This record gives sequence, structure tokens and C-alpha cells, in this order.
Amino acid sequence: MKIKTFLLLLSTLLHGHIQINAQSYPASNGQWTLDSSRSDEFDNGFDTQKWGQGLWFKCQNEVFFRDENVTVLNGRAKIKLEKEDVFDAPDSTCYYNESHDYIYSGGNFISKFTVGSYSFIEIKAKTLHFESNMVSAIWMSDTLRVETNPNVEIDIMETLKTIEDSSNFSTGIHEWLRDPNYEVNTGGHQEYAYENLNEIFHHWGVERNGDSIRFYFDGQEYLKRHIIHDPVFETFPLEYRPDITKQKRRIIISLGGRGGDHSIDNFPQEFEIEYIRVYTKRRDCPVNLTLSQAITKSDDYQASNEITASSTVHPYASVNLRANTIYLKPGFSISGNTIGKFNASVAPCQPQQTAENLGSQKTFIEKSSIPKSVLQPIITPNPTETNLLVQNAENIANWSLVNLYGEVVIKAKTINQGQTKFVIETERLTSGIYFFTATMDSGFPFRSIVIKK
Repeated sequence: MKIKTFLLLLSTLLHGHIQINAQSYPASNGQWTLDSSRSDEFDNGFDTQKWGQGLWFKCQNEVFFRDENVTVLNGRAKIKLEKEDVFDAPDSTCYYNESHDYIYSGGNFISKFTVGSYSFIEIKAKTLHFESNMVSAIWMSDTLRVETNPNVEIDIMETLKTIEDSSNFSTGIHEWLRDPNYEVNTGGHQEYAYENLNEIFHHWGVERNGDSIRFYFDGQEYLKRHIIHDPVFETFPLEYRPDITKQKRRIIISLGGRGGDHSIDNFPQEFEIEYIRVYTKRRDCPVNLTLSQAITKSDDYQASNEITASSTVHPYASVNLRANTIYLKPGFSISGNTIGKFNASVAPCQPQQTAENLGSQKTFIEKSSIPKSVLQPIITPNPTETNLLVQNAENIANWSLVNLYGEVVIKAKTINQGQTKFVIETERLTSGIYFFTATMDSGFPFRSIVIKK
């Protein structure tokens, strides 16, 4: 017999504003690096290398999805909701399919990349107007399959209340366990209230880090869950809980229906996304690593050469060791529970450059033969927070700002003839180390380290 079970673990409407905790915002705390290959400012149209369209269902209640309802214009991705004069959905694969007098069209787009552990996702968005009584959603999931159990779903934001409470959005975590003999959704939602969701842009974020998952709104943490010890997960199978923070999931932006009252005829409306940014955590990469103390929480341990482990691993911990050589000495053990997982692989990390190992010389020339008569650029303040002033710019032909991985974070620009100085806005950059790179009029390259606080 096929069993269908839905467990609503928590549903508490907090009237007023979100309750804020003191956790620092990941994108500004210096531990994370922007991954430009999995981020989009939507400045160059719909990037088909990063995004696709079409989910594993083609309708949601009274709304069916049209690819043409998704556009990118003026630096924003937009999903349009329109009223359609039809009586039947175009496809039977509808989620919560119901009978309605009218069908509306919405849309979605889904990342072609996935995001897993030690990640932080930040999305700036403005929801659909609440009077539409439809669902604007930002979530993480993928096609539900038996072989990818537990099929984690993370609902970063859903406007499930709309007309009942126009300032409400929900956050949720689900695991969809699919098997020929049973189908179970173990899940939970928590609801929050905040004004102006459809009037101004707000920031939503989710951090998956070790044994914890945190949610952020406008730069502040409002929800933290520990996957092992939090009682909200008591119905989640223990062996599947680490997947909440580790399983690779796609980012989905969608606009669908909820079967509500649409008597207010205010269509079309648009759900707007200004940017989607994915950050990865900067992990230490020592040459050699020795693990002798008890390991009590899930984590990845890495080294560029070798790891020597003589530690015990807590039964609930999921541990990965990555290095060129891994030695398991007497004393190393993992036992006790099916949630405990141990993996070791030949996958050494690469040490990252820091201000310390780059030395005290923060400005250097790629070629020492540059004429001494040429004034070298002066960059201040360094470290910087919001702006960099570049002086002695009259001999610069063009410049750009790149990160430690050689990725351009501020596009190359050409200097106007006779320009002696200019300002670079750095406020949107994450904390870390960058390189100001320039080509001088003489043809010689110039490079200077820039530290962003």
C-alpha cells in the first residue's frame, strides 16, 4: 500500500517584524567567496548557460507555466502573471490540480548548476503584488527520484498567505522520501511577517554550513536549525538529516497559484529578481593536518598533502577527509548510528593566498624594467570599505579588479586621456583580497593587492 504522509512540524505566525538574531551576515563576514560562475546580476539578458526553464510539473493550481512569461530586462529577471481566457490546463502534470473557471499563466526558471554544503545564497527580490493572491517563491530542489533520496527541498521564501496577510512569507525545509512502496514528505514551515514585500526589494539568504542551516532577511538572521539536535526534525530519519545541509540542489524562482480568491482583477503583475549570488566558504588548507581530538559534528577536513587521523567520530557526525594521502592511525573509529558517514578521498585542496603569505610588499610590478620616470599608481585607502581612490592615473591605459581566482569582479575600463585620478566603488564586494590590475601607456603591466574589509 502506498502511504502518503505530511507532517507539519511548525506553523507559527509572528505578528509584526521578524525576530532577529545576532549572527553576522555571511556575505560580509570575510569567510565567504563569491562564485561568479553560479551568480547572476542579470546585466546581460537571460543566461542560458546558468538557467533553464521547466520543472517536473507544468502547472500549480490555477496557474500554468509559460516560458515566454520569463524575461530579463534592465538588469532584472521578471516573471509575469497573466489572466488567460482558457478553461483547461494545457497539461495534466499539475501540482495540486483543481478545477477553476479561469486559468492564469505564470512561469519559472531553474539553475543548471547545483549548490551544496558550505554555501551561502543571497537573492534580492520584490514579490508579486499581494492582491493577486498568487505565490511568489524562491526555493531549492530538483526532480524527485528514488535514487536521490531524501530529495531535500528548502523553501527560502514563499508568499503563501497573500490576501489573508499581505506582509507574510514562509520558510520551510522538506525531505521527500520516494520509494515504490511508500512516499513520505517530512517537512516543516515557519511563517514570518514583514511589510512592503511587493513594494520594495528585499534580501533573502540561506546558509548551509556544517550541521546548521540559517536563514536571513535583509542582512539579519531570523531562523537557525541544527539538523541533529533541533527537535523540529524529530520526525526526519536520522540517516537523511545531513542531506539538509549537504545535498546538492538547484535554485528555483517560480510564480504559481494557490487556489485562492482572484476577484481583484489587477493583472498582469510581475515577480522581480535583481540578482542571485552564490558564495562558497573559505576553508583552511594546511599542508598537513592531524586529527586527534574527538570529532563531534559533521565537517569536511582537507589538506594539500596529508591527513593523519587517530580520532573518534561521534555516531551522528558525517565526516569527509580530503588530501593527497590519508593515514588512519590506531584510535580512529566511527560507530553507533546509521547517520554516521565516513569518506576519504584523494582530493587535496589548494592553499589560498592571504595578505600574510603574500608578504609585506602589497604593490609589485610584473616586469621590473618599467621606466622609473613613469609615475606608479597610488591606491588608497587600503584596506578599504566602500571606495578606492586611484591616483597618478594619467599613465594608465586600462584597468580591472580581479579576485584571487583571476575572475574579474569589476569590468575592465579605459581611462580618459589626461585623467589623473578616479574612484572605484567597492561597497558591494565581499570581504577578502583582490588585485587591481592595469596596463600602463608604456605597455607594461601593473598589479596591486587590494584588501576589502
